[in-house]
Amino acid sequence: MAKTYEKYEGKEDHLQTMTANYLRLKYPSVLAFHTPNGGLRNKIVAAKLKRQGVRPGVPDWLIIKQSGVYCGLAIELKVKGGAINANQKARHLEFIAEGWDVAVVWSLDEFIDILEDYLT
Repeated sequence: MAKTYEKYEGKEDHLQTMTANYLRLKYPSVLAFHTPNGGLRNKIVAAKLKRQGVRPGVPDWLIIKQSGVYCGLAIELKVKGGAINANQKARHLEFIAEGWDVAVVWSLDEFIDILEDYLT
């Protein structure tokens, strides 16, 4: 029977913090990092980040660990009211083509389940 998840109703940055805490506590030796591509920025900061290589649509979490046929796990976090945009869809397809597993999660519980399934 498939699990159902309640979409997290808080802010995405709070969900990001909860997932970071979980990773730090449960898997401190796994190379995993958040890619802070989103958020509101002024034009000067946005231009600077673009020059430095920020690419739109990169998933929120990159887990650099091979598992089965996958070379890594990319996770996009969303909260209730959120949606995957065109840049994210395109980038997810690029990751899949390069051998990554890609998931979109809507809650901490779903993040934990996806991560545990991938790492074990």
